Amino acid sequence: MFKLIEENISKNVHFTDEEVSQFKSFLVLKKLPKRHFLLKPGDICTFETFIVSGCIRKYYVDPQGIEVTLMLAIEDYWVGDLDSATNHTPTKIYLETIEPCTVLELSSASKEKLLVQIPKFERIFRIMLQNNVAKYQDRLITILSKSATEKYLDFMDTYPKFVNRIPQIYIASFIGISPEFLSKVRKKLATQH
Repeated sequence: MFKLIEENISKNVHFTDEEVSQFKSFLVLKKLPKRHFLLKPGDICTFETFIVSGCIRKYYVDPQGIEVTLMLAIEDYWVGDLDSATNHTPTKIYLETIEPCTVLELSSASKEKLLVQIPKFERIFRIMLQNNVAKYQDRLITILSKSATEKYLDFMDTYPKFVNRIPQIYIASFIGISPEFLSKVRKKLATQH
């Protein structure tokens, strides 16, 4: 259960067995059904969640009532709402399971204790934040500058594990096109190969 998260935190920093054990003591294991909401607008995010198995979607609903997918996350991803957790303000987003999930939750209070007890974790969370900001920037550039076909091809190259697991409607929303247009793009690509 903990092997994946141990590998995740050890990618950039070496931890002793005692430090890893201490880290694991802060985590809460949860099994969540499909279509379970970890967060809804108005909630205050008080956690970060590591996905052991399953898939989670982060999205908001725009003023026209359209769901806009901000993030798709599978195993070995962390999810939460940084703005809400940092500023203790109500979230504007939904975090919803797309599949049944097994997750490890780190509460904000536990994270603060962890950062005091094992300062090396500051580096881990800083690197995660930097990587997420870089991904969001790349995604924004893709959405603003590429054609629908290029967006879908880029998605398939960047997230090959997602393509057959995530409903097309969520992929379309994530890359900034309508589901109908994504269907046309996929048909066009299928006839070319």
